[in-house]
Amino acid sequence: SYPLRYSVPPCAFFYKIFGAFWPAIIAQIILSSFLAVLIFKIGEEAGFGEKISFLAGILTATAPHLIYYGNLYVTESLFAFLFLLGIFFFIKFIKKTSLKYALLSGFFLGLDTLVKVSTQYLLILCLIIIGLVAYRLNQETRKNIYQLF
Repeated sequence: SYPLRYSVPPCAFFYKIFGAFWPAIIAQIILSSFLAVLIFKIGEEAGFGEKISFLAGILTATAPHLIYYGNLYVTESLFAFLFLLGIFFFIKFIKKTSLKYALLSGFFLGLDTLVKVSTQYLLILCLIIIGLVAYRLNQETRKNIYQLF
């Protein structure tokens, strides 16, 4: 399901400012172009190494469906961008247990829920991952993670 919150307000905003809808599509193309960079950064942050992360970024940049949907005014580009930002900061939070990264991850995944409501189910998986990671850490770090909640 696609909430009305995504399609109408940005289109109205771009139409009010520029008097046309094409700037909304240009903004969407720009967001789509950053997906490959985000995939690369997520791969590096997750510890896959530079070569594998680079290959993942290249595969993302050349994926036909991403190229096709990047030129249309649909929710997929903004959804993928916000989702990957949320995942990137979640991985940083898991590695460094910083409140800043937890808040940034929650913020971007929350915005993503406004675009597509299916992201709200990711919270369950994130909580399970946090619990498993906290279980494997030492007592001091575990206490810091639990204090965030």
